[in-house]
Amino acid sequence: PRPMTPNDLRGATLPVGKGRVVLLAEAGAWSAQLSGRKKRPMGFDAPGAEGNKRFIRNVVYWLATGAAPPAFPTVSEGGK
Repeated sequence: PRPMTPNDLRGATLPVGKGRVVLLAEAGAWSAQLSGRKKRPMGFDAPGAEGNKRFIRNVVYWLATGAAPPAFPTVSEGGK
């Protein structure tokens, strides 16, 4: 085992026949969970993971259409 680095791949997308596939190394972004005795949010609602909604929206859009998602405003630009 070794610590994860910013250069590690965490997912991949590829077209397969007439469809598309998304492979992810971590599914936490797709679920909202509470962790530990203090019930701290993790996964979808984790503090510092504000980009999860946009990421999931973009993945689902690509799976459904095969097209690049439209430009959504970032959290800092007032998007959600």
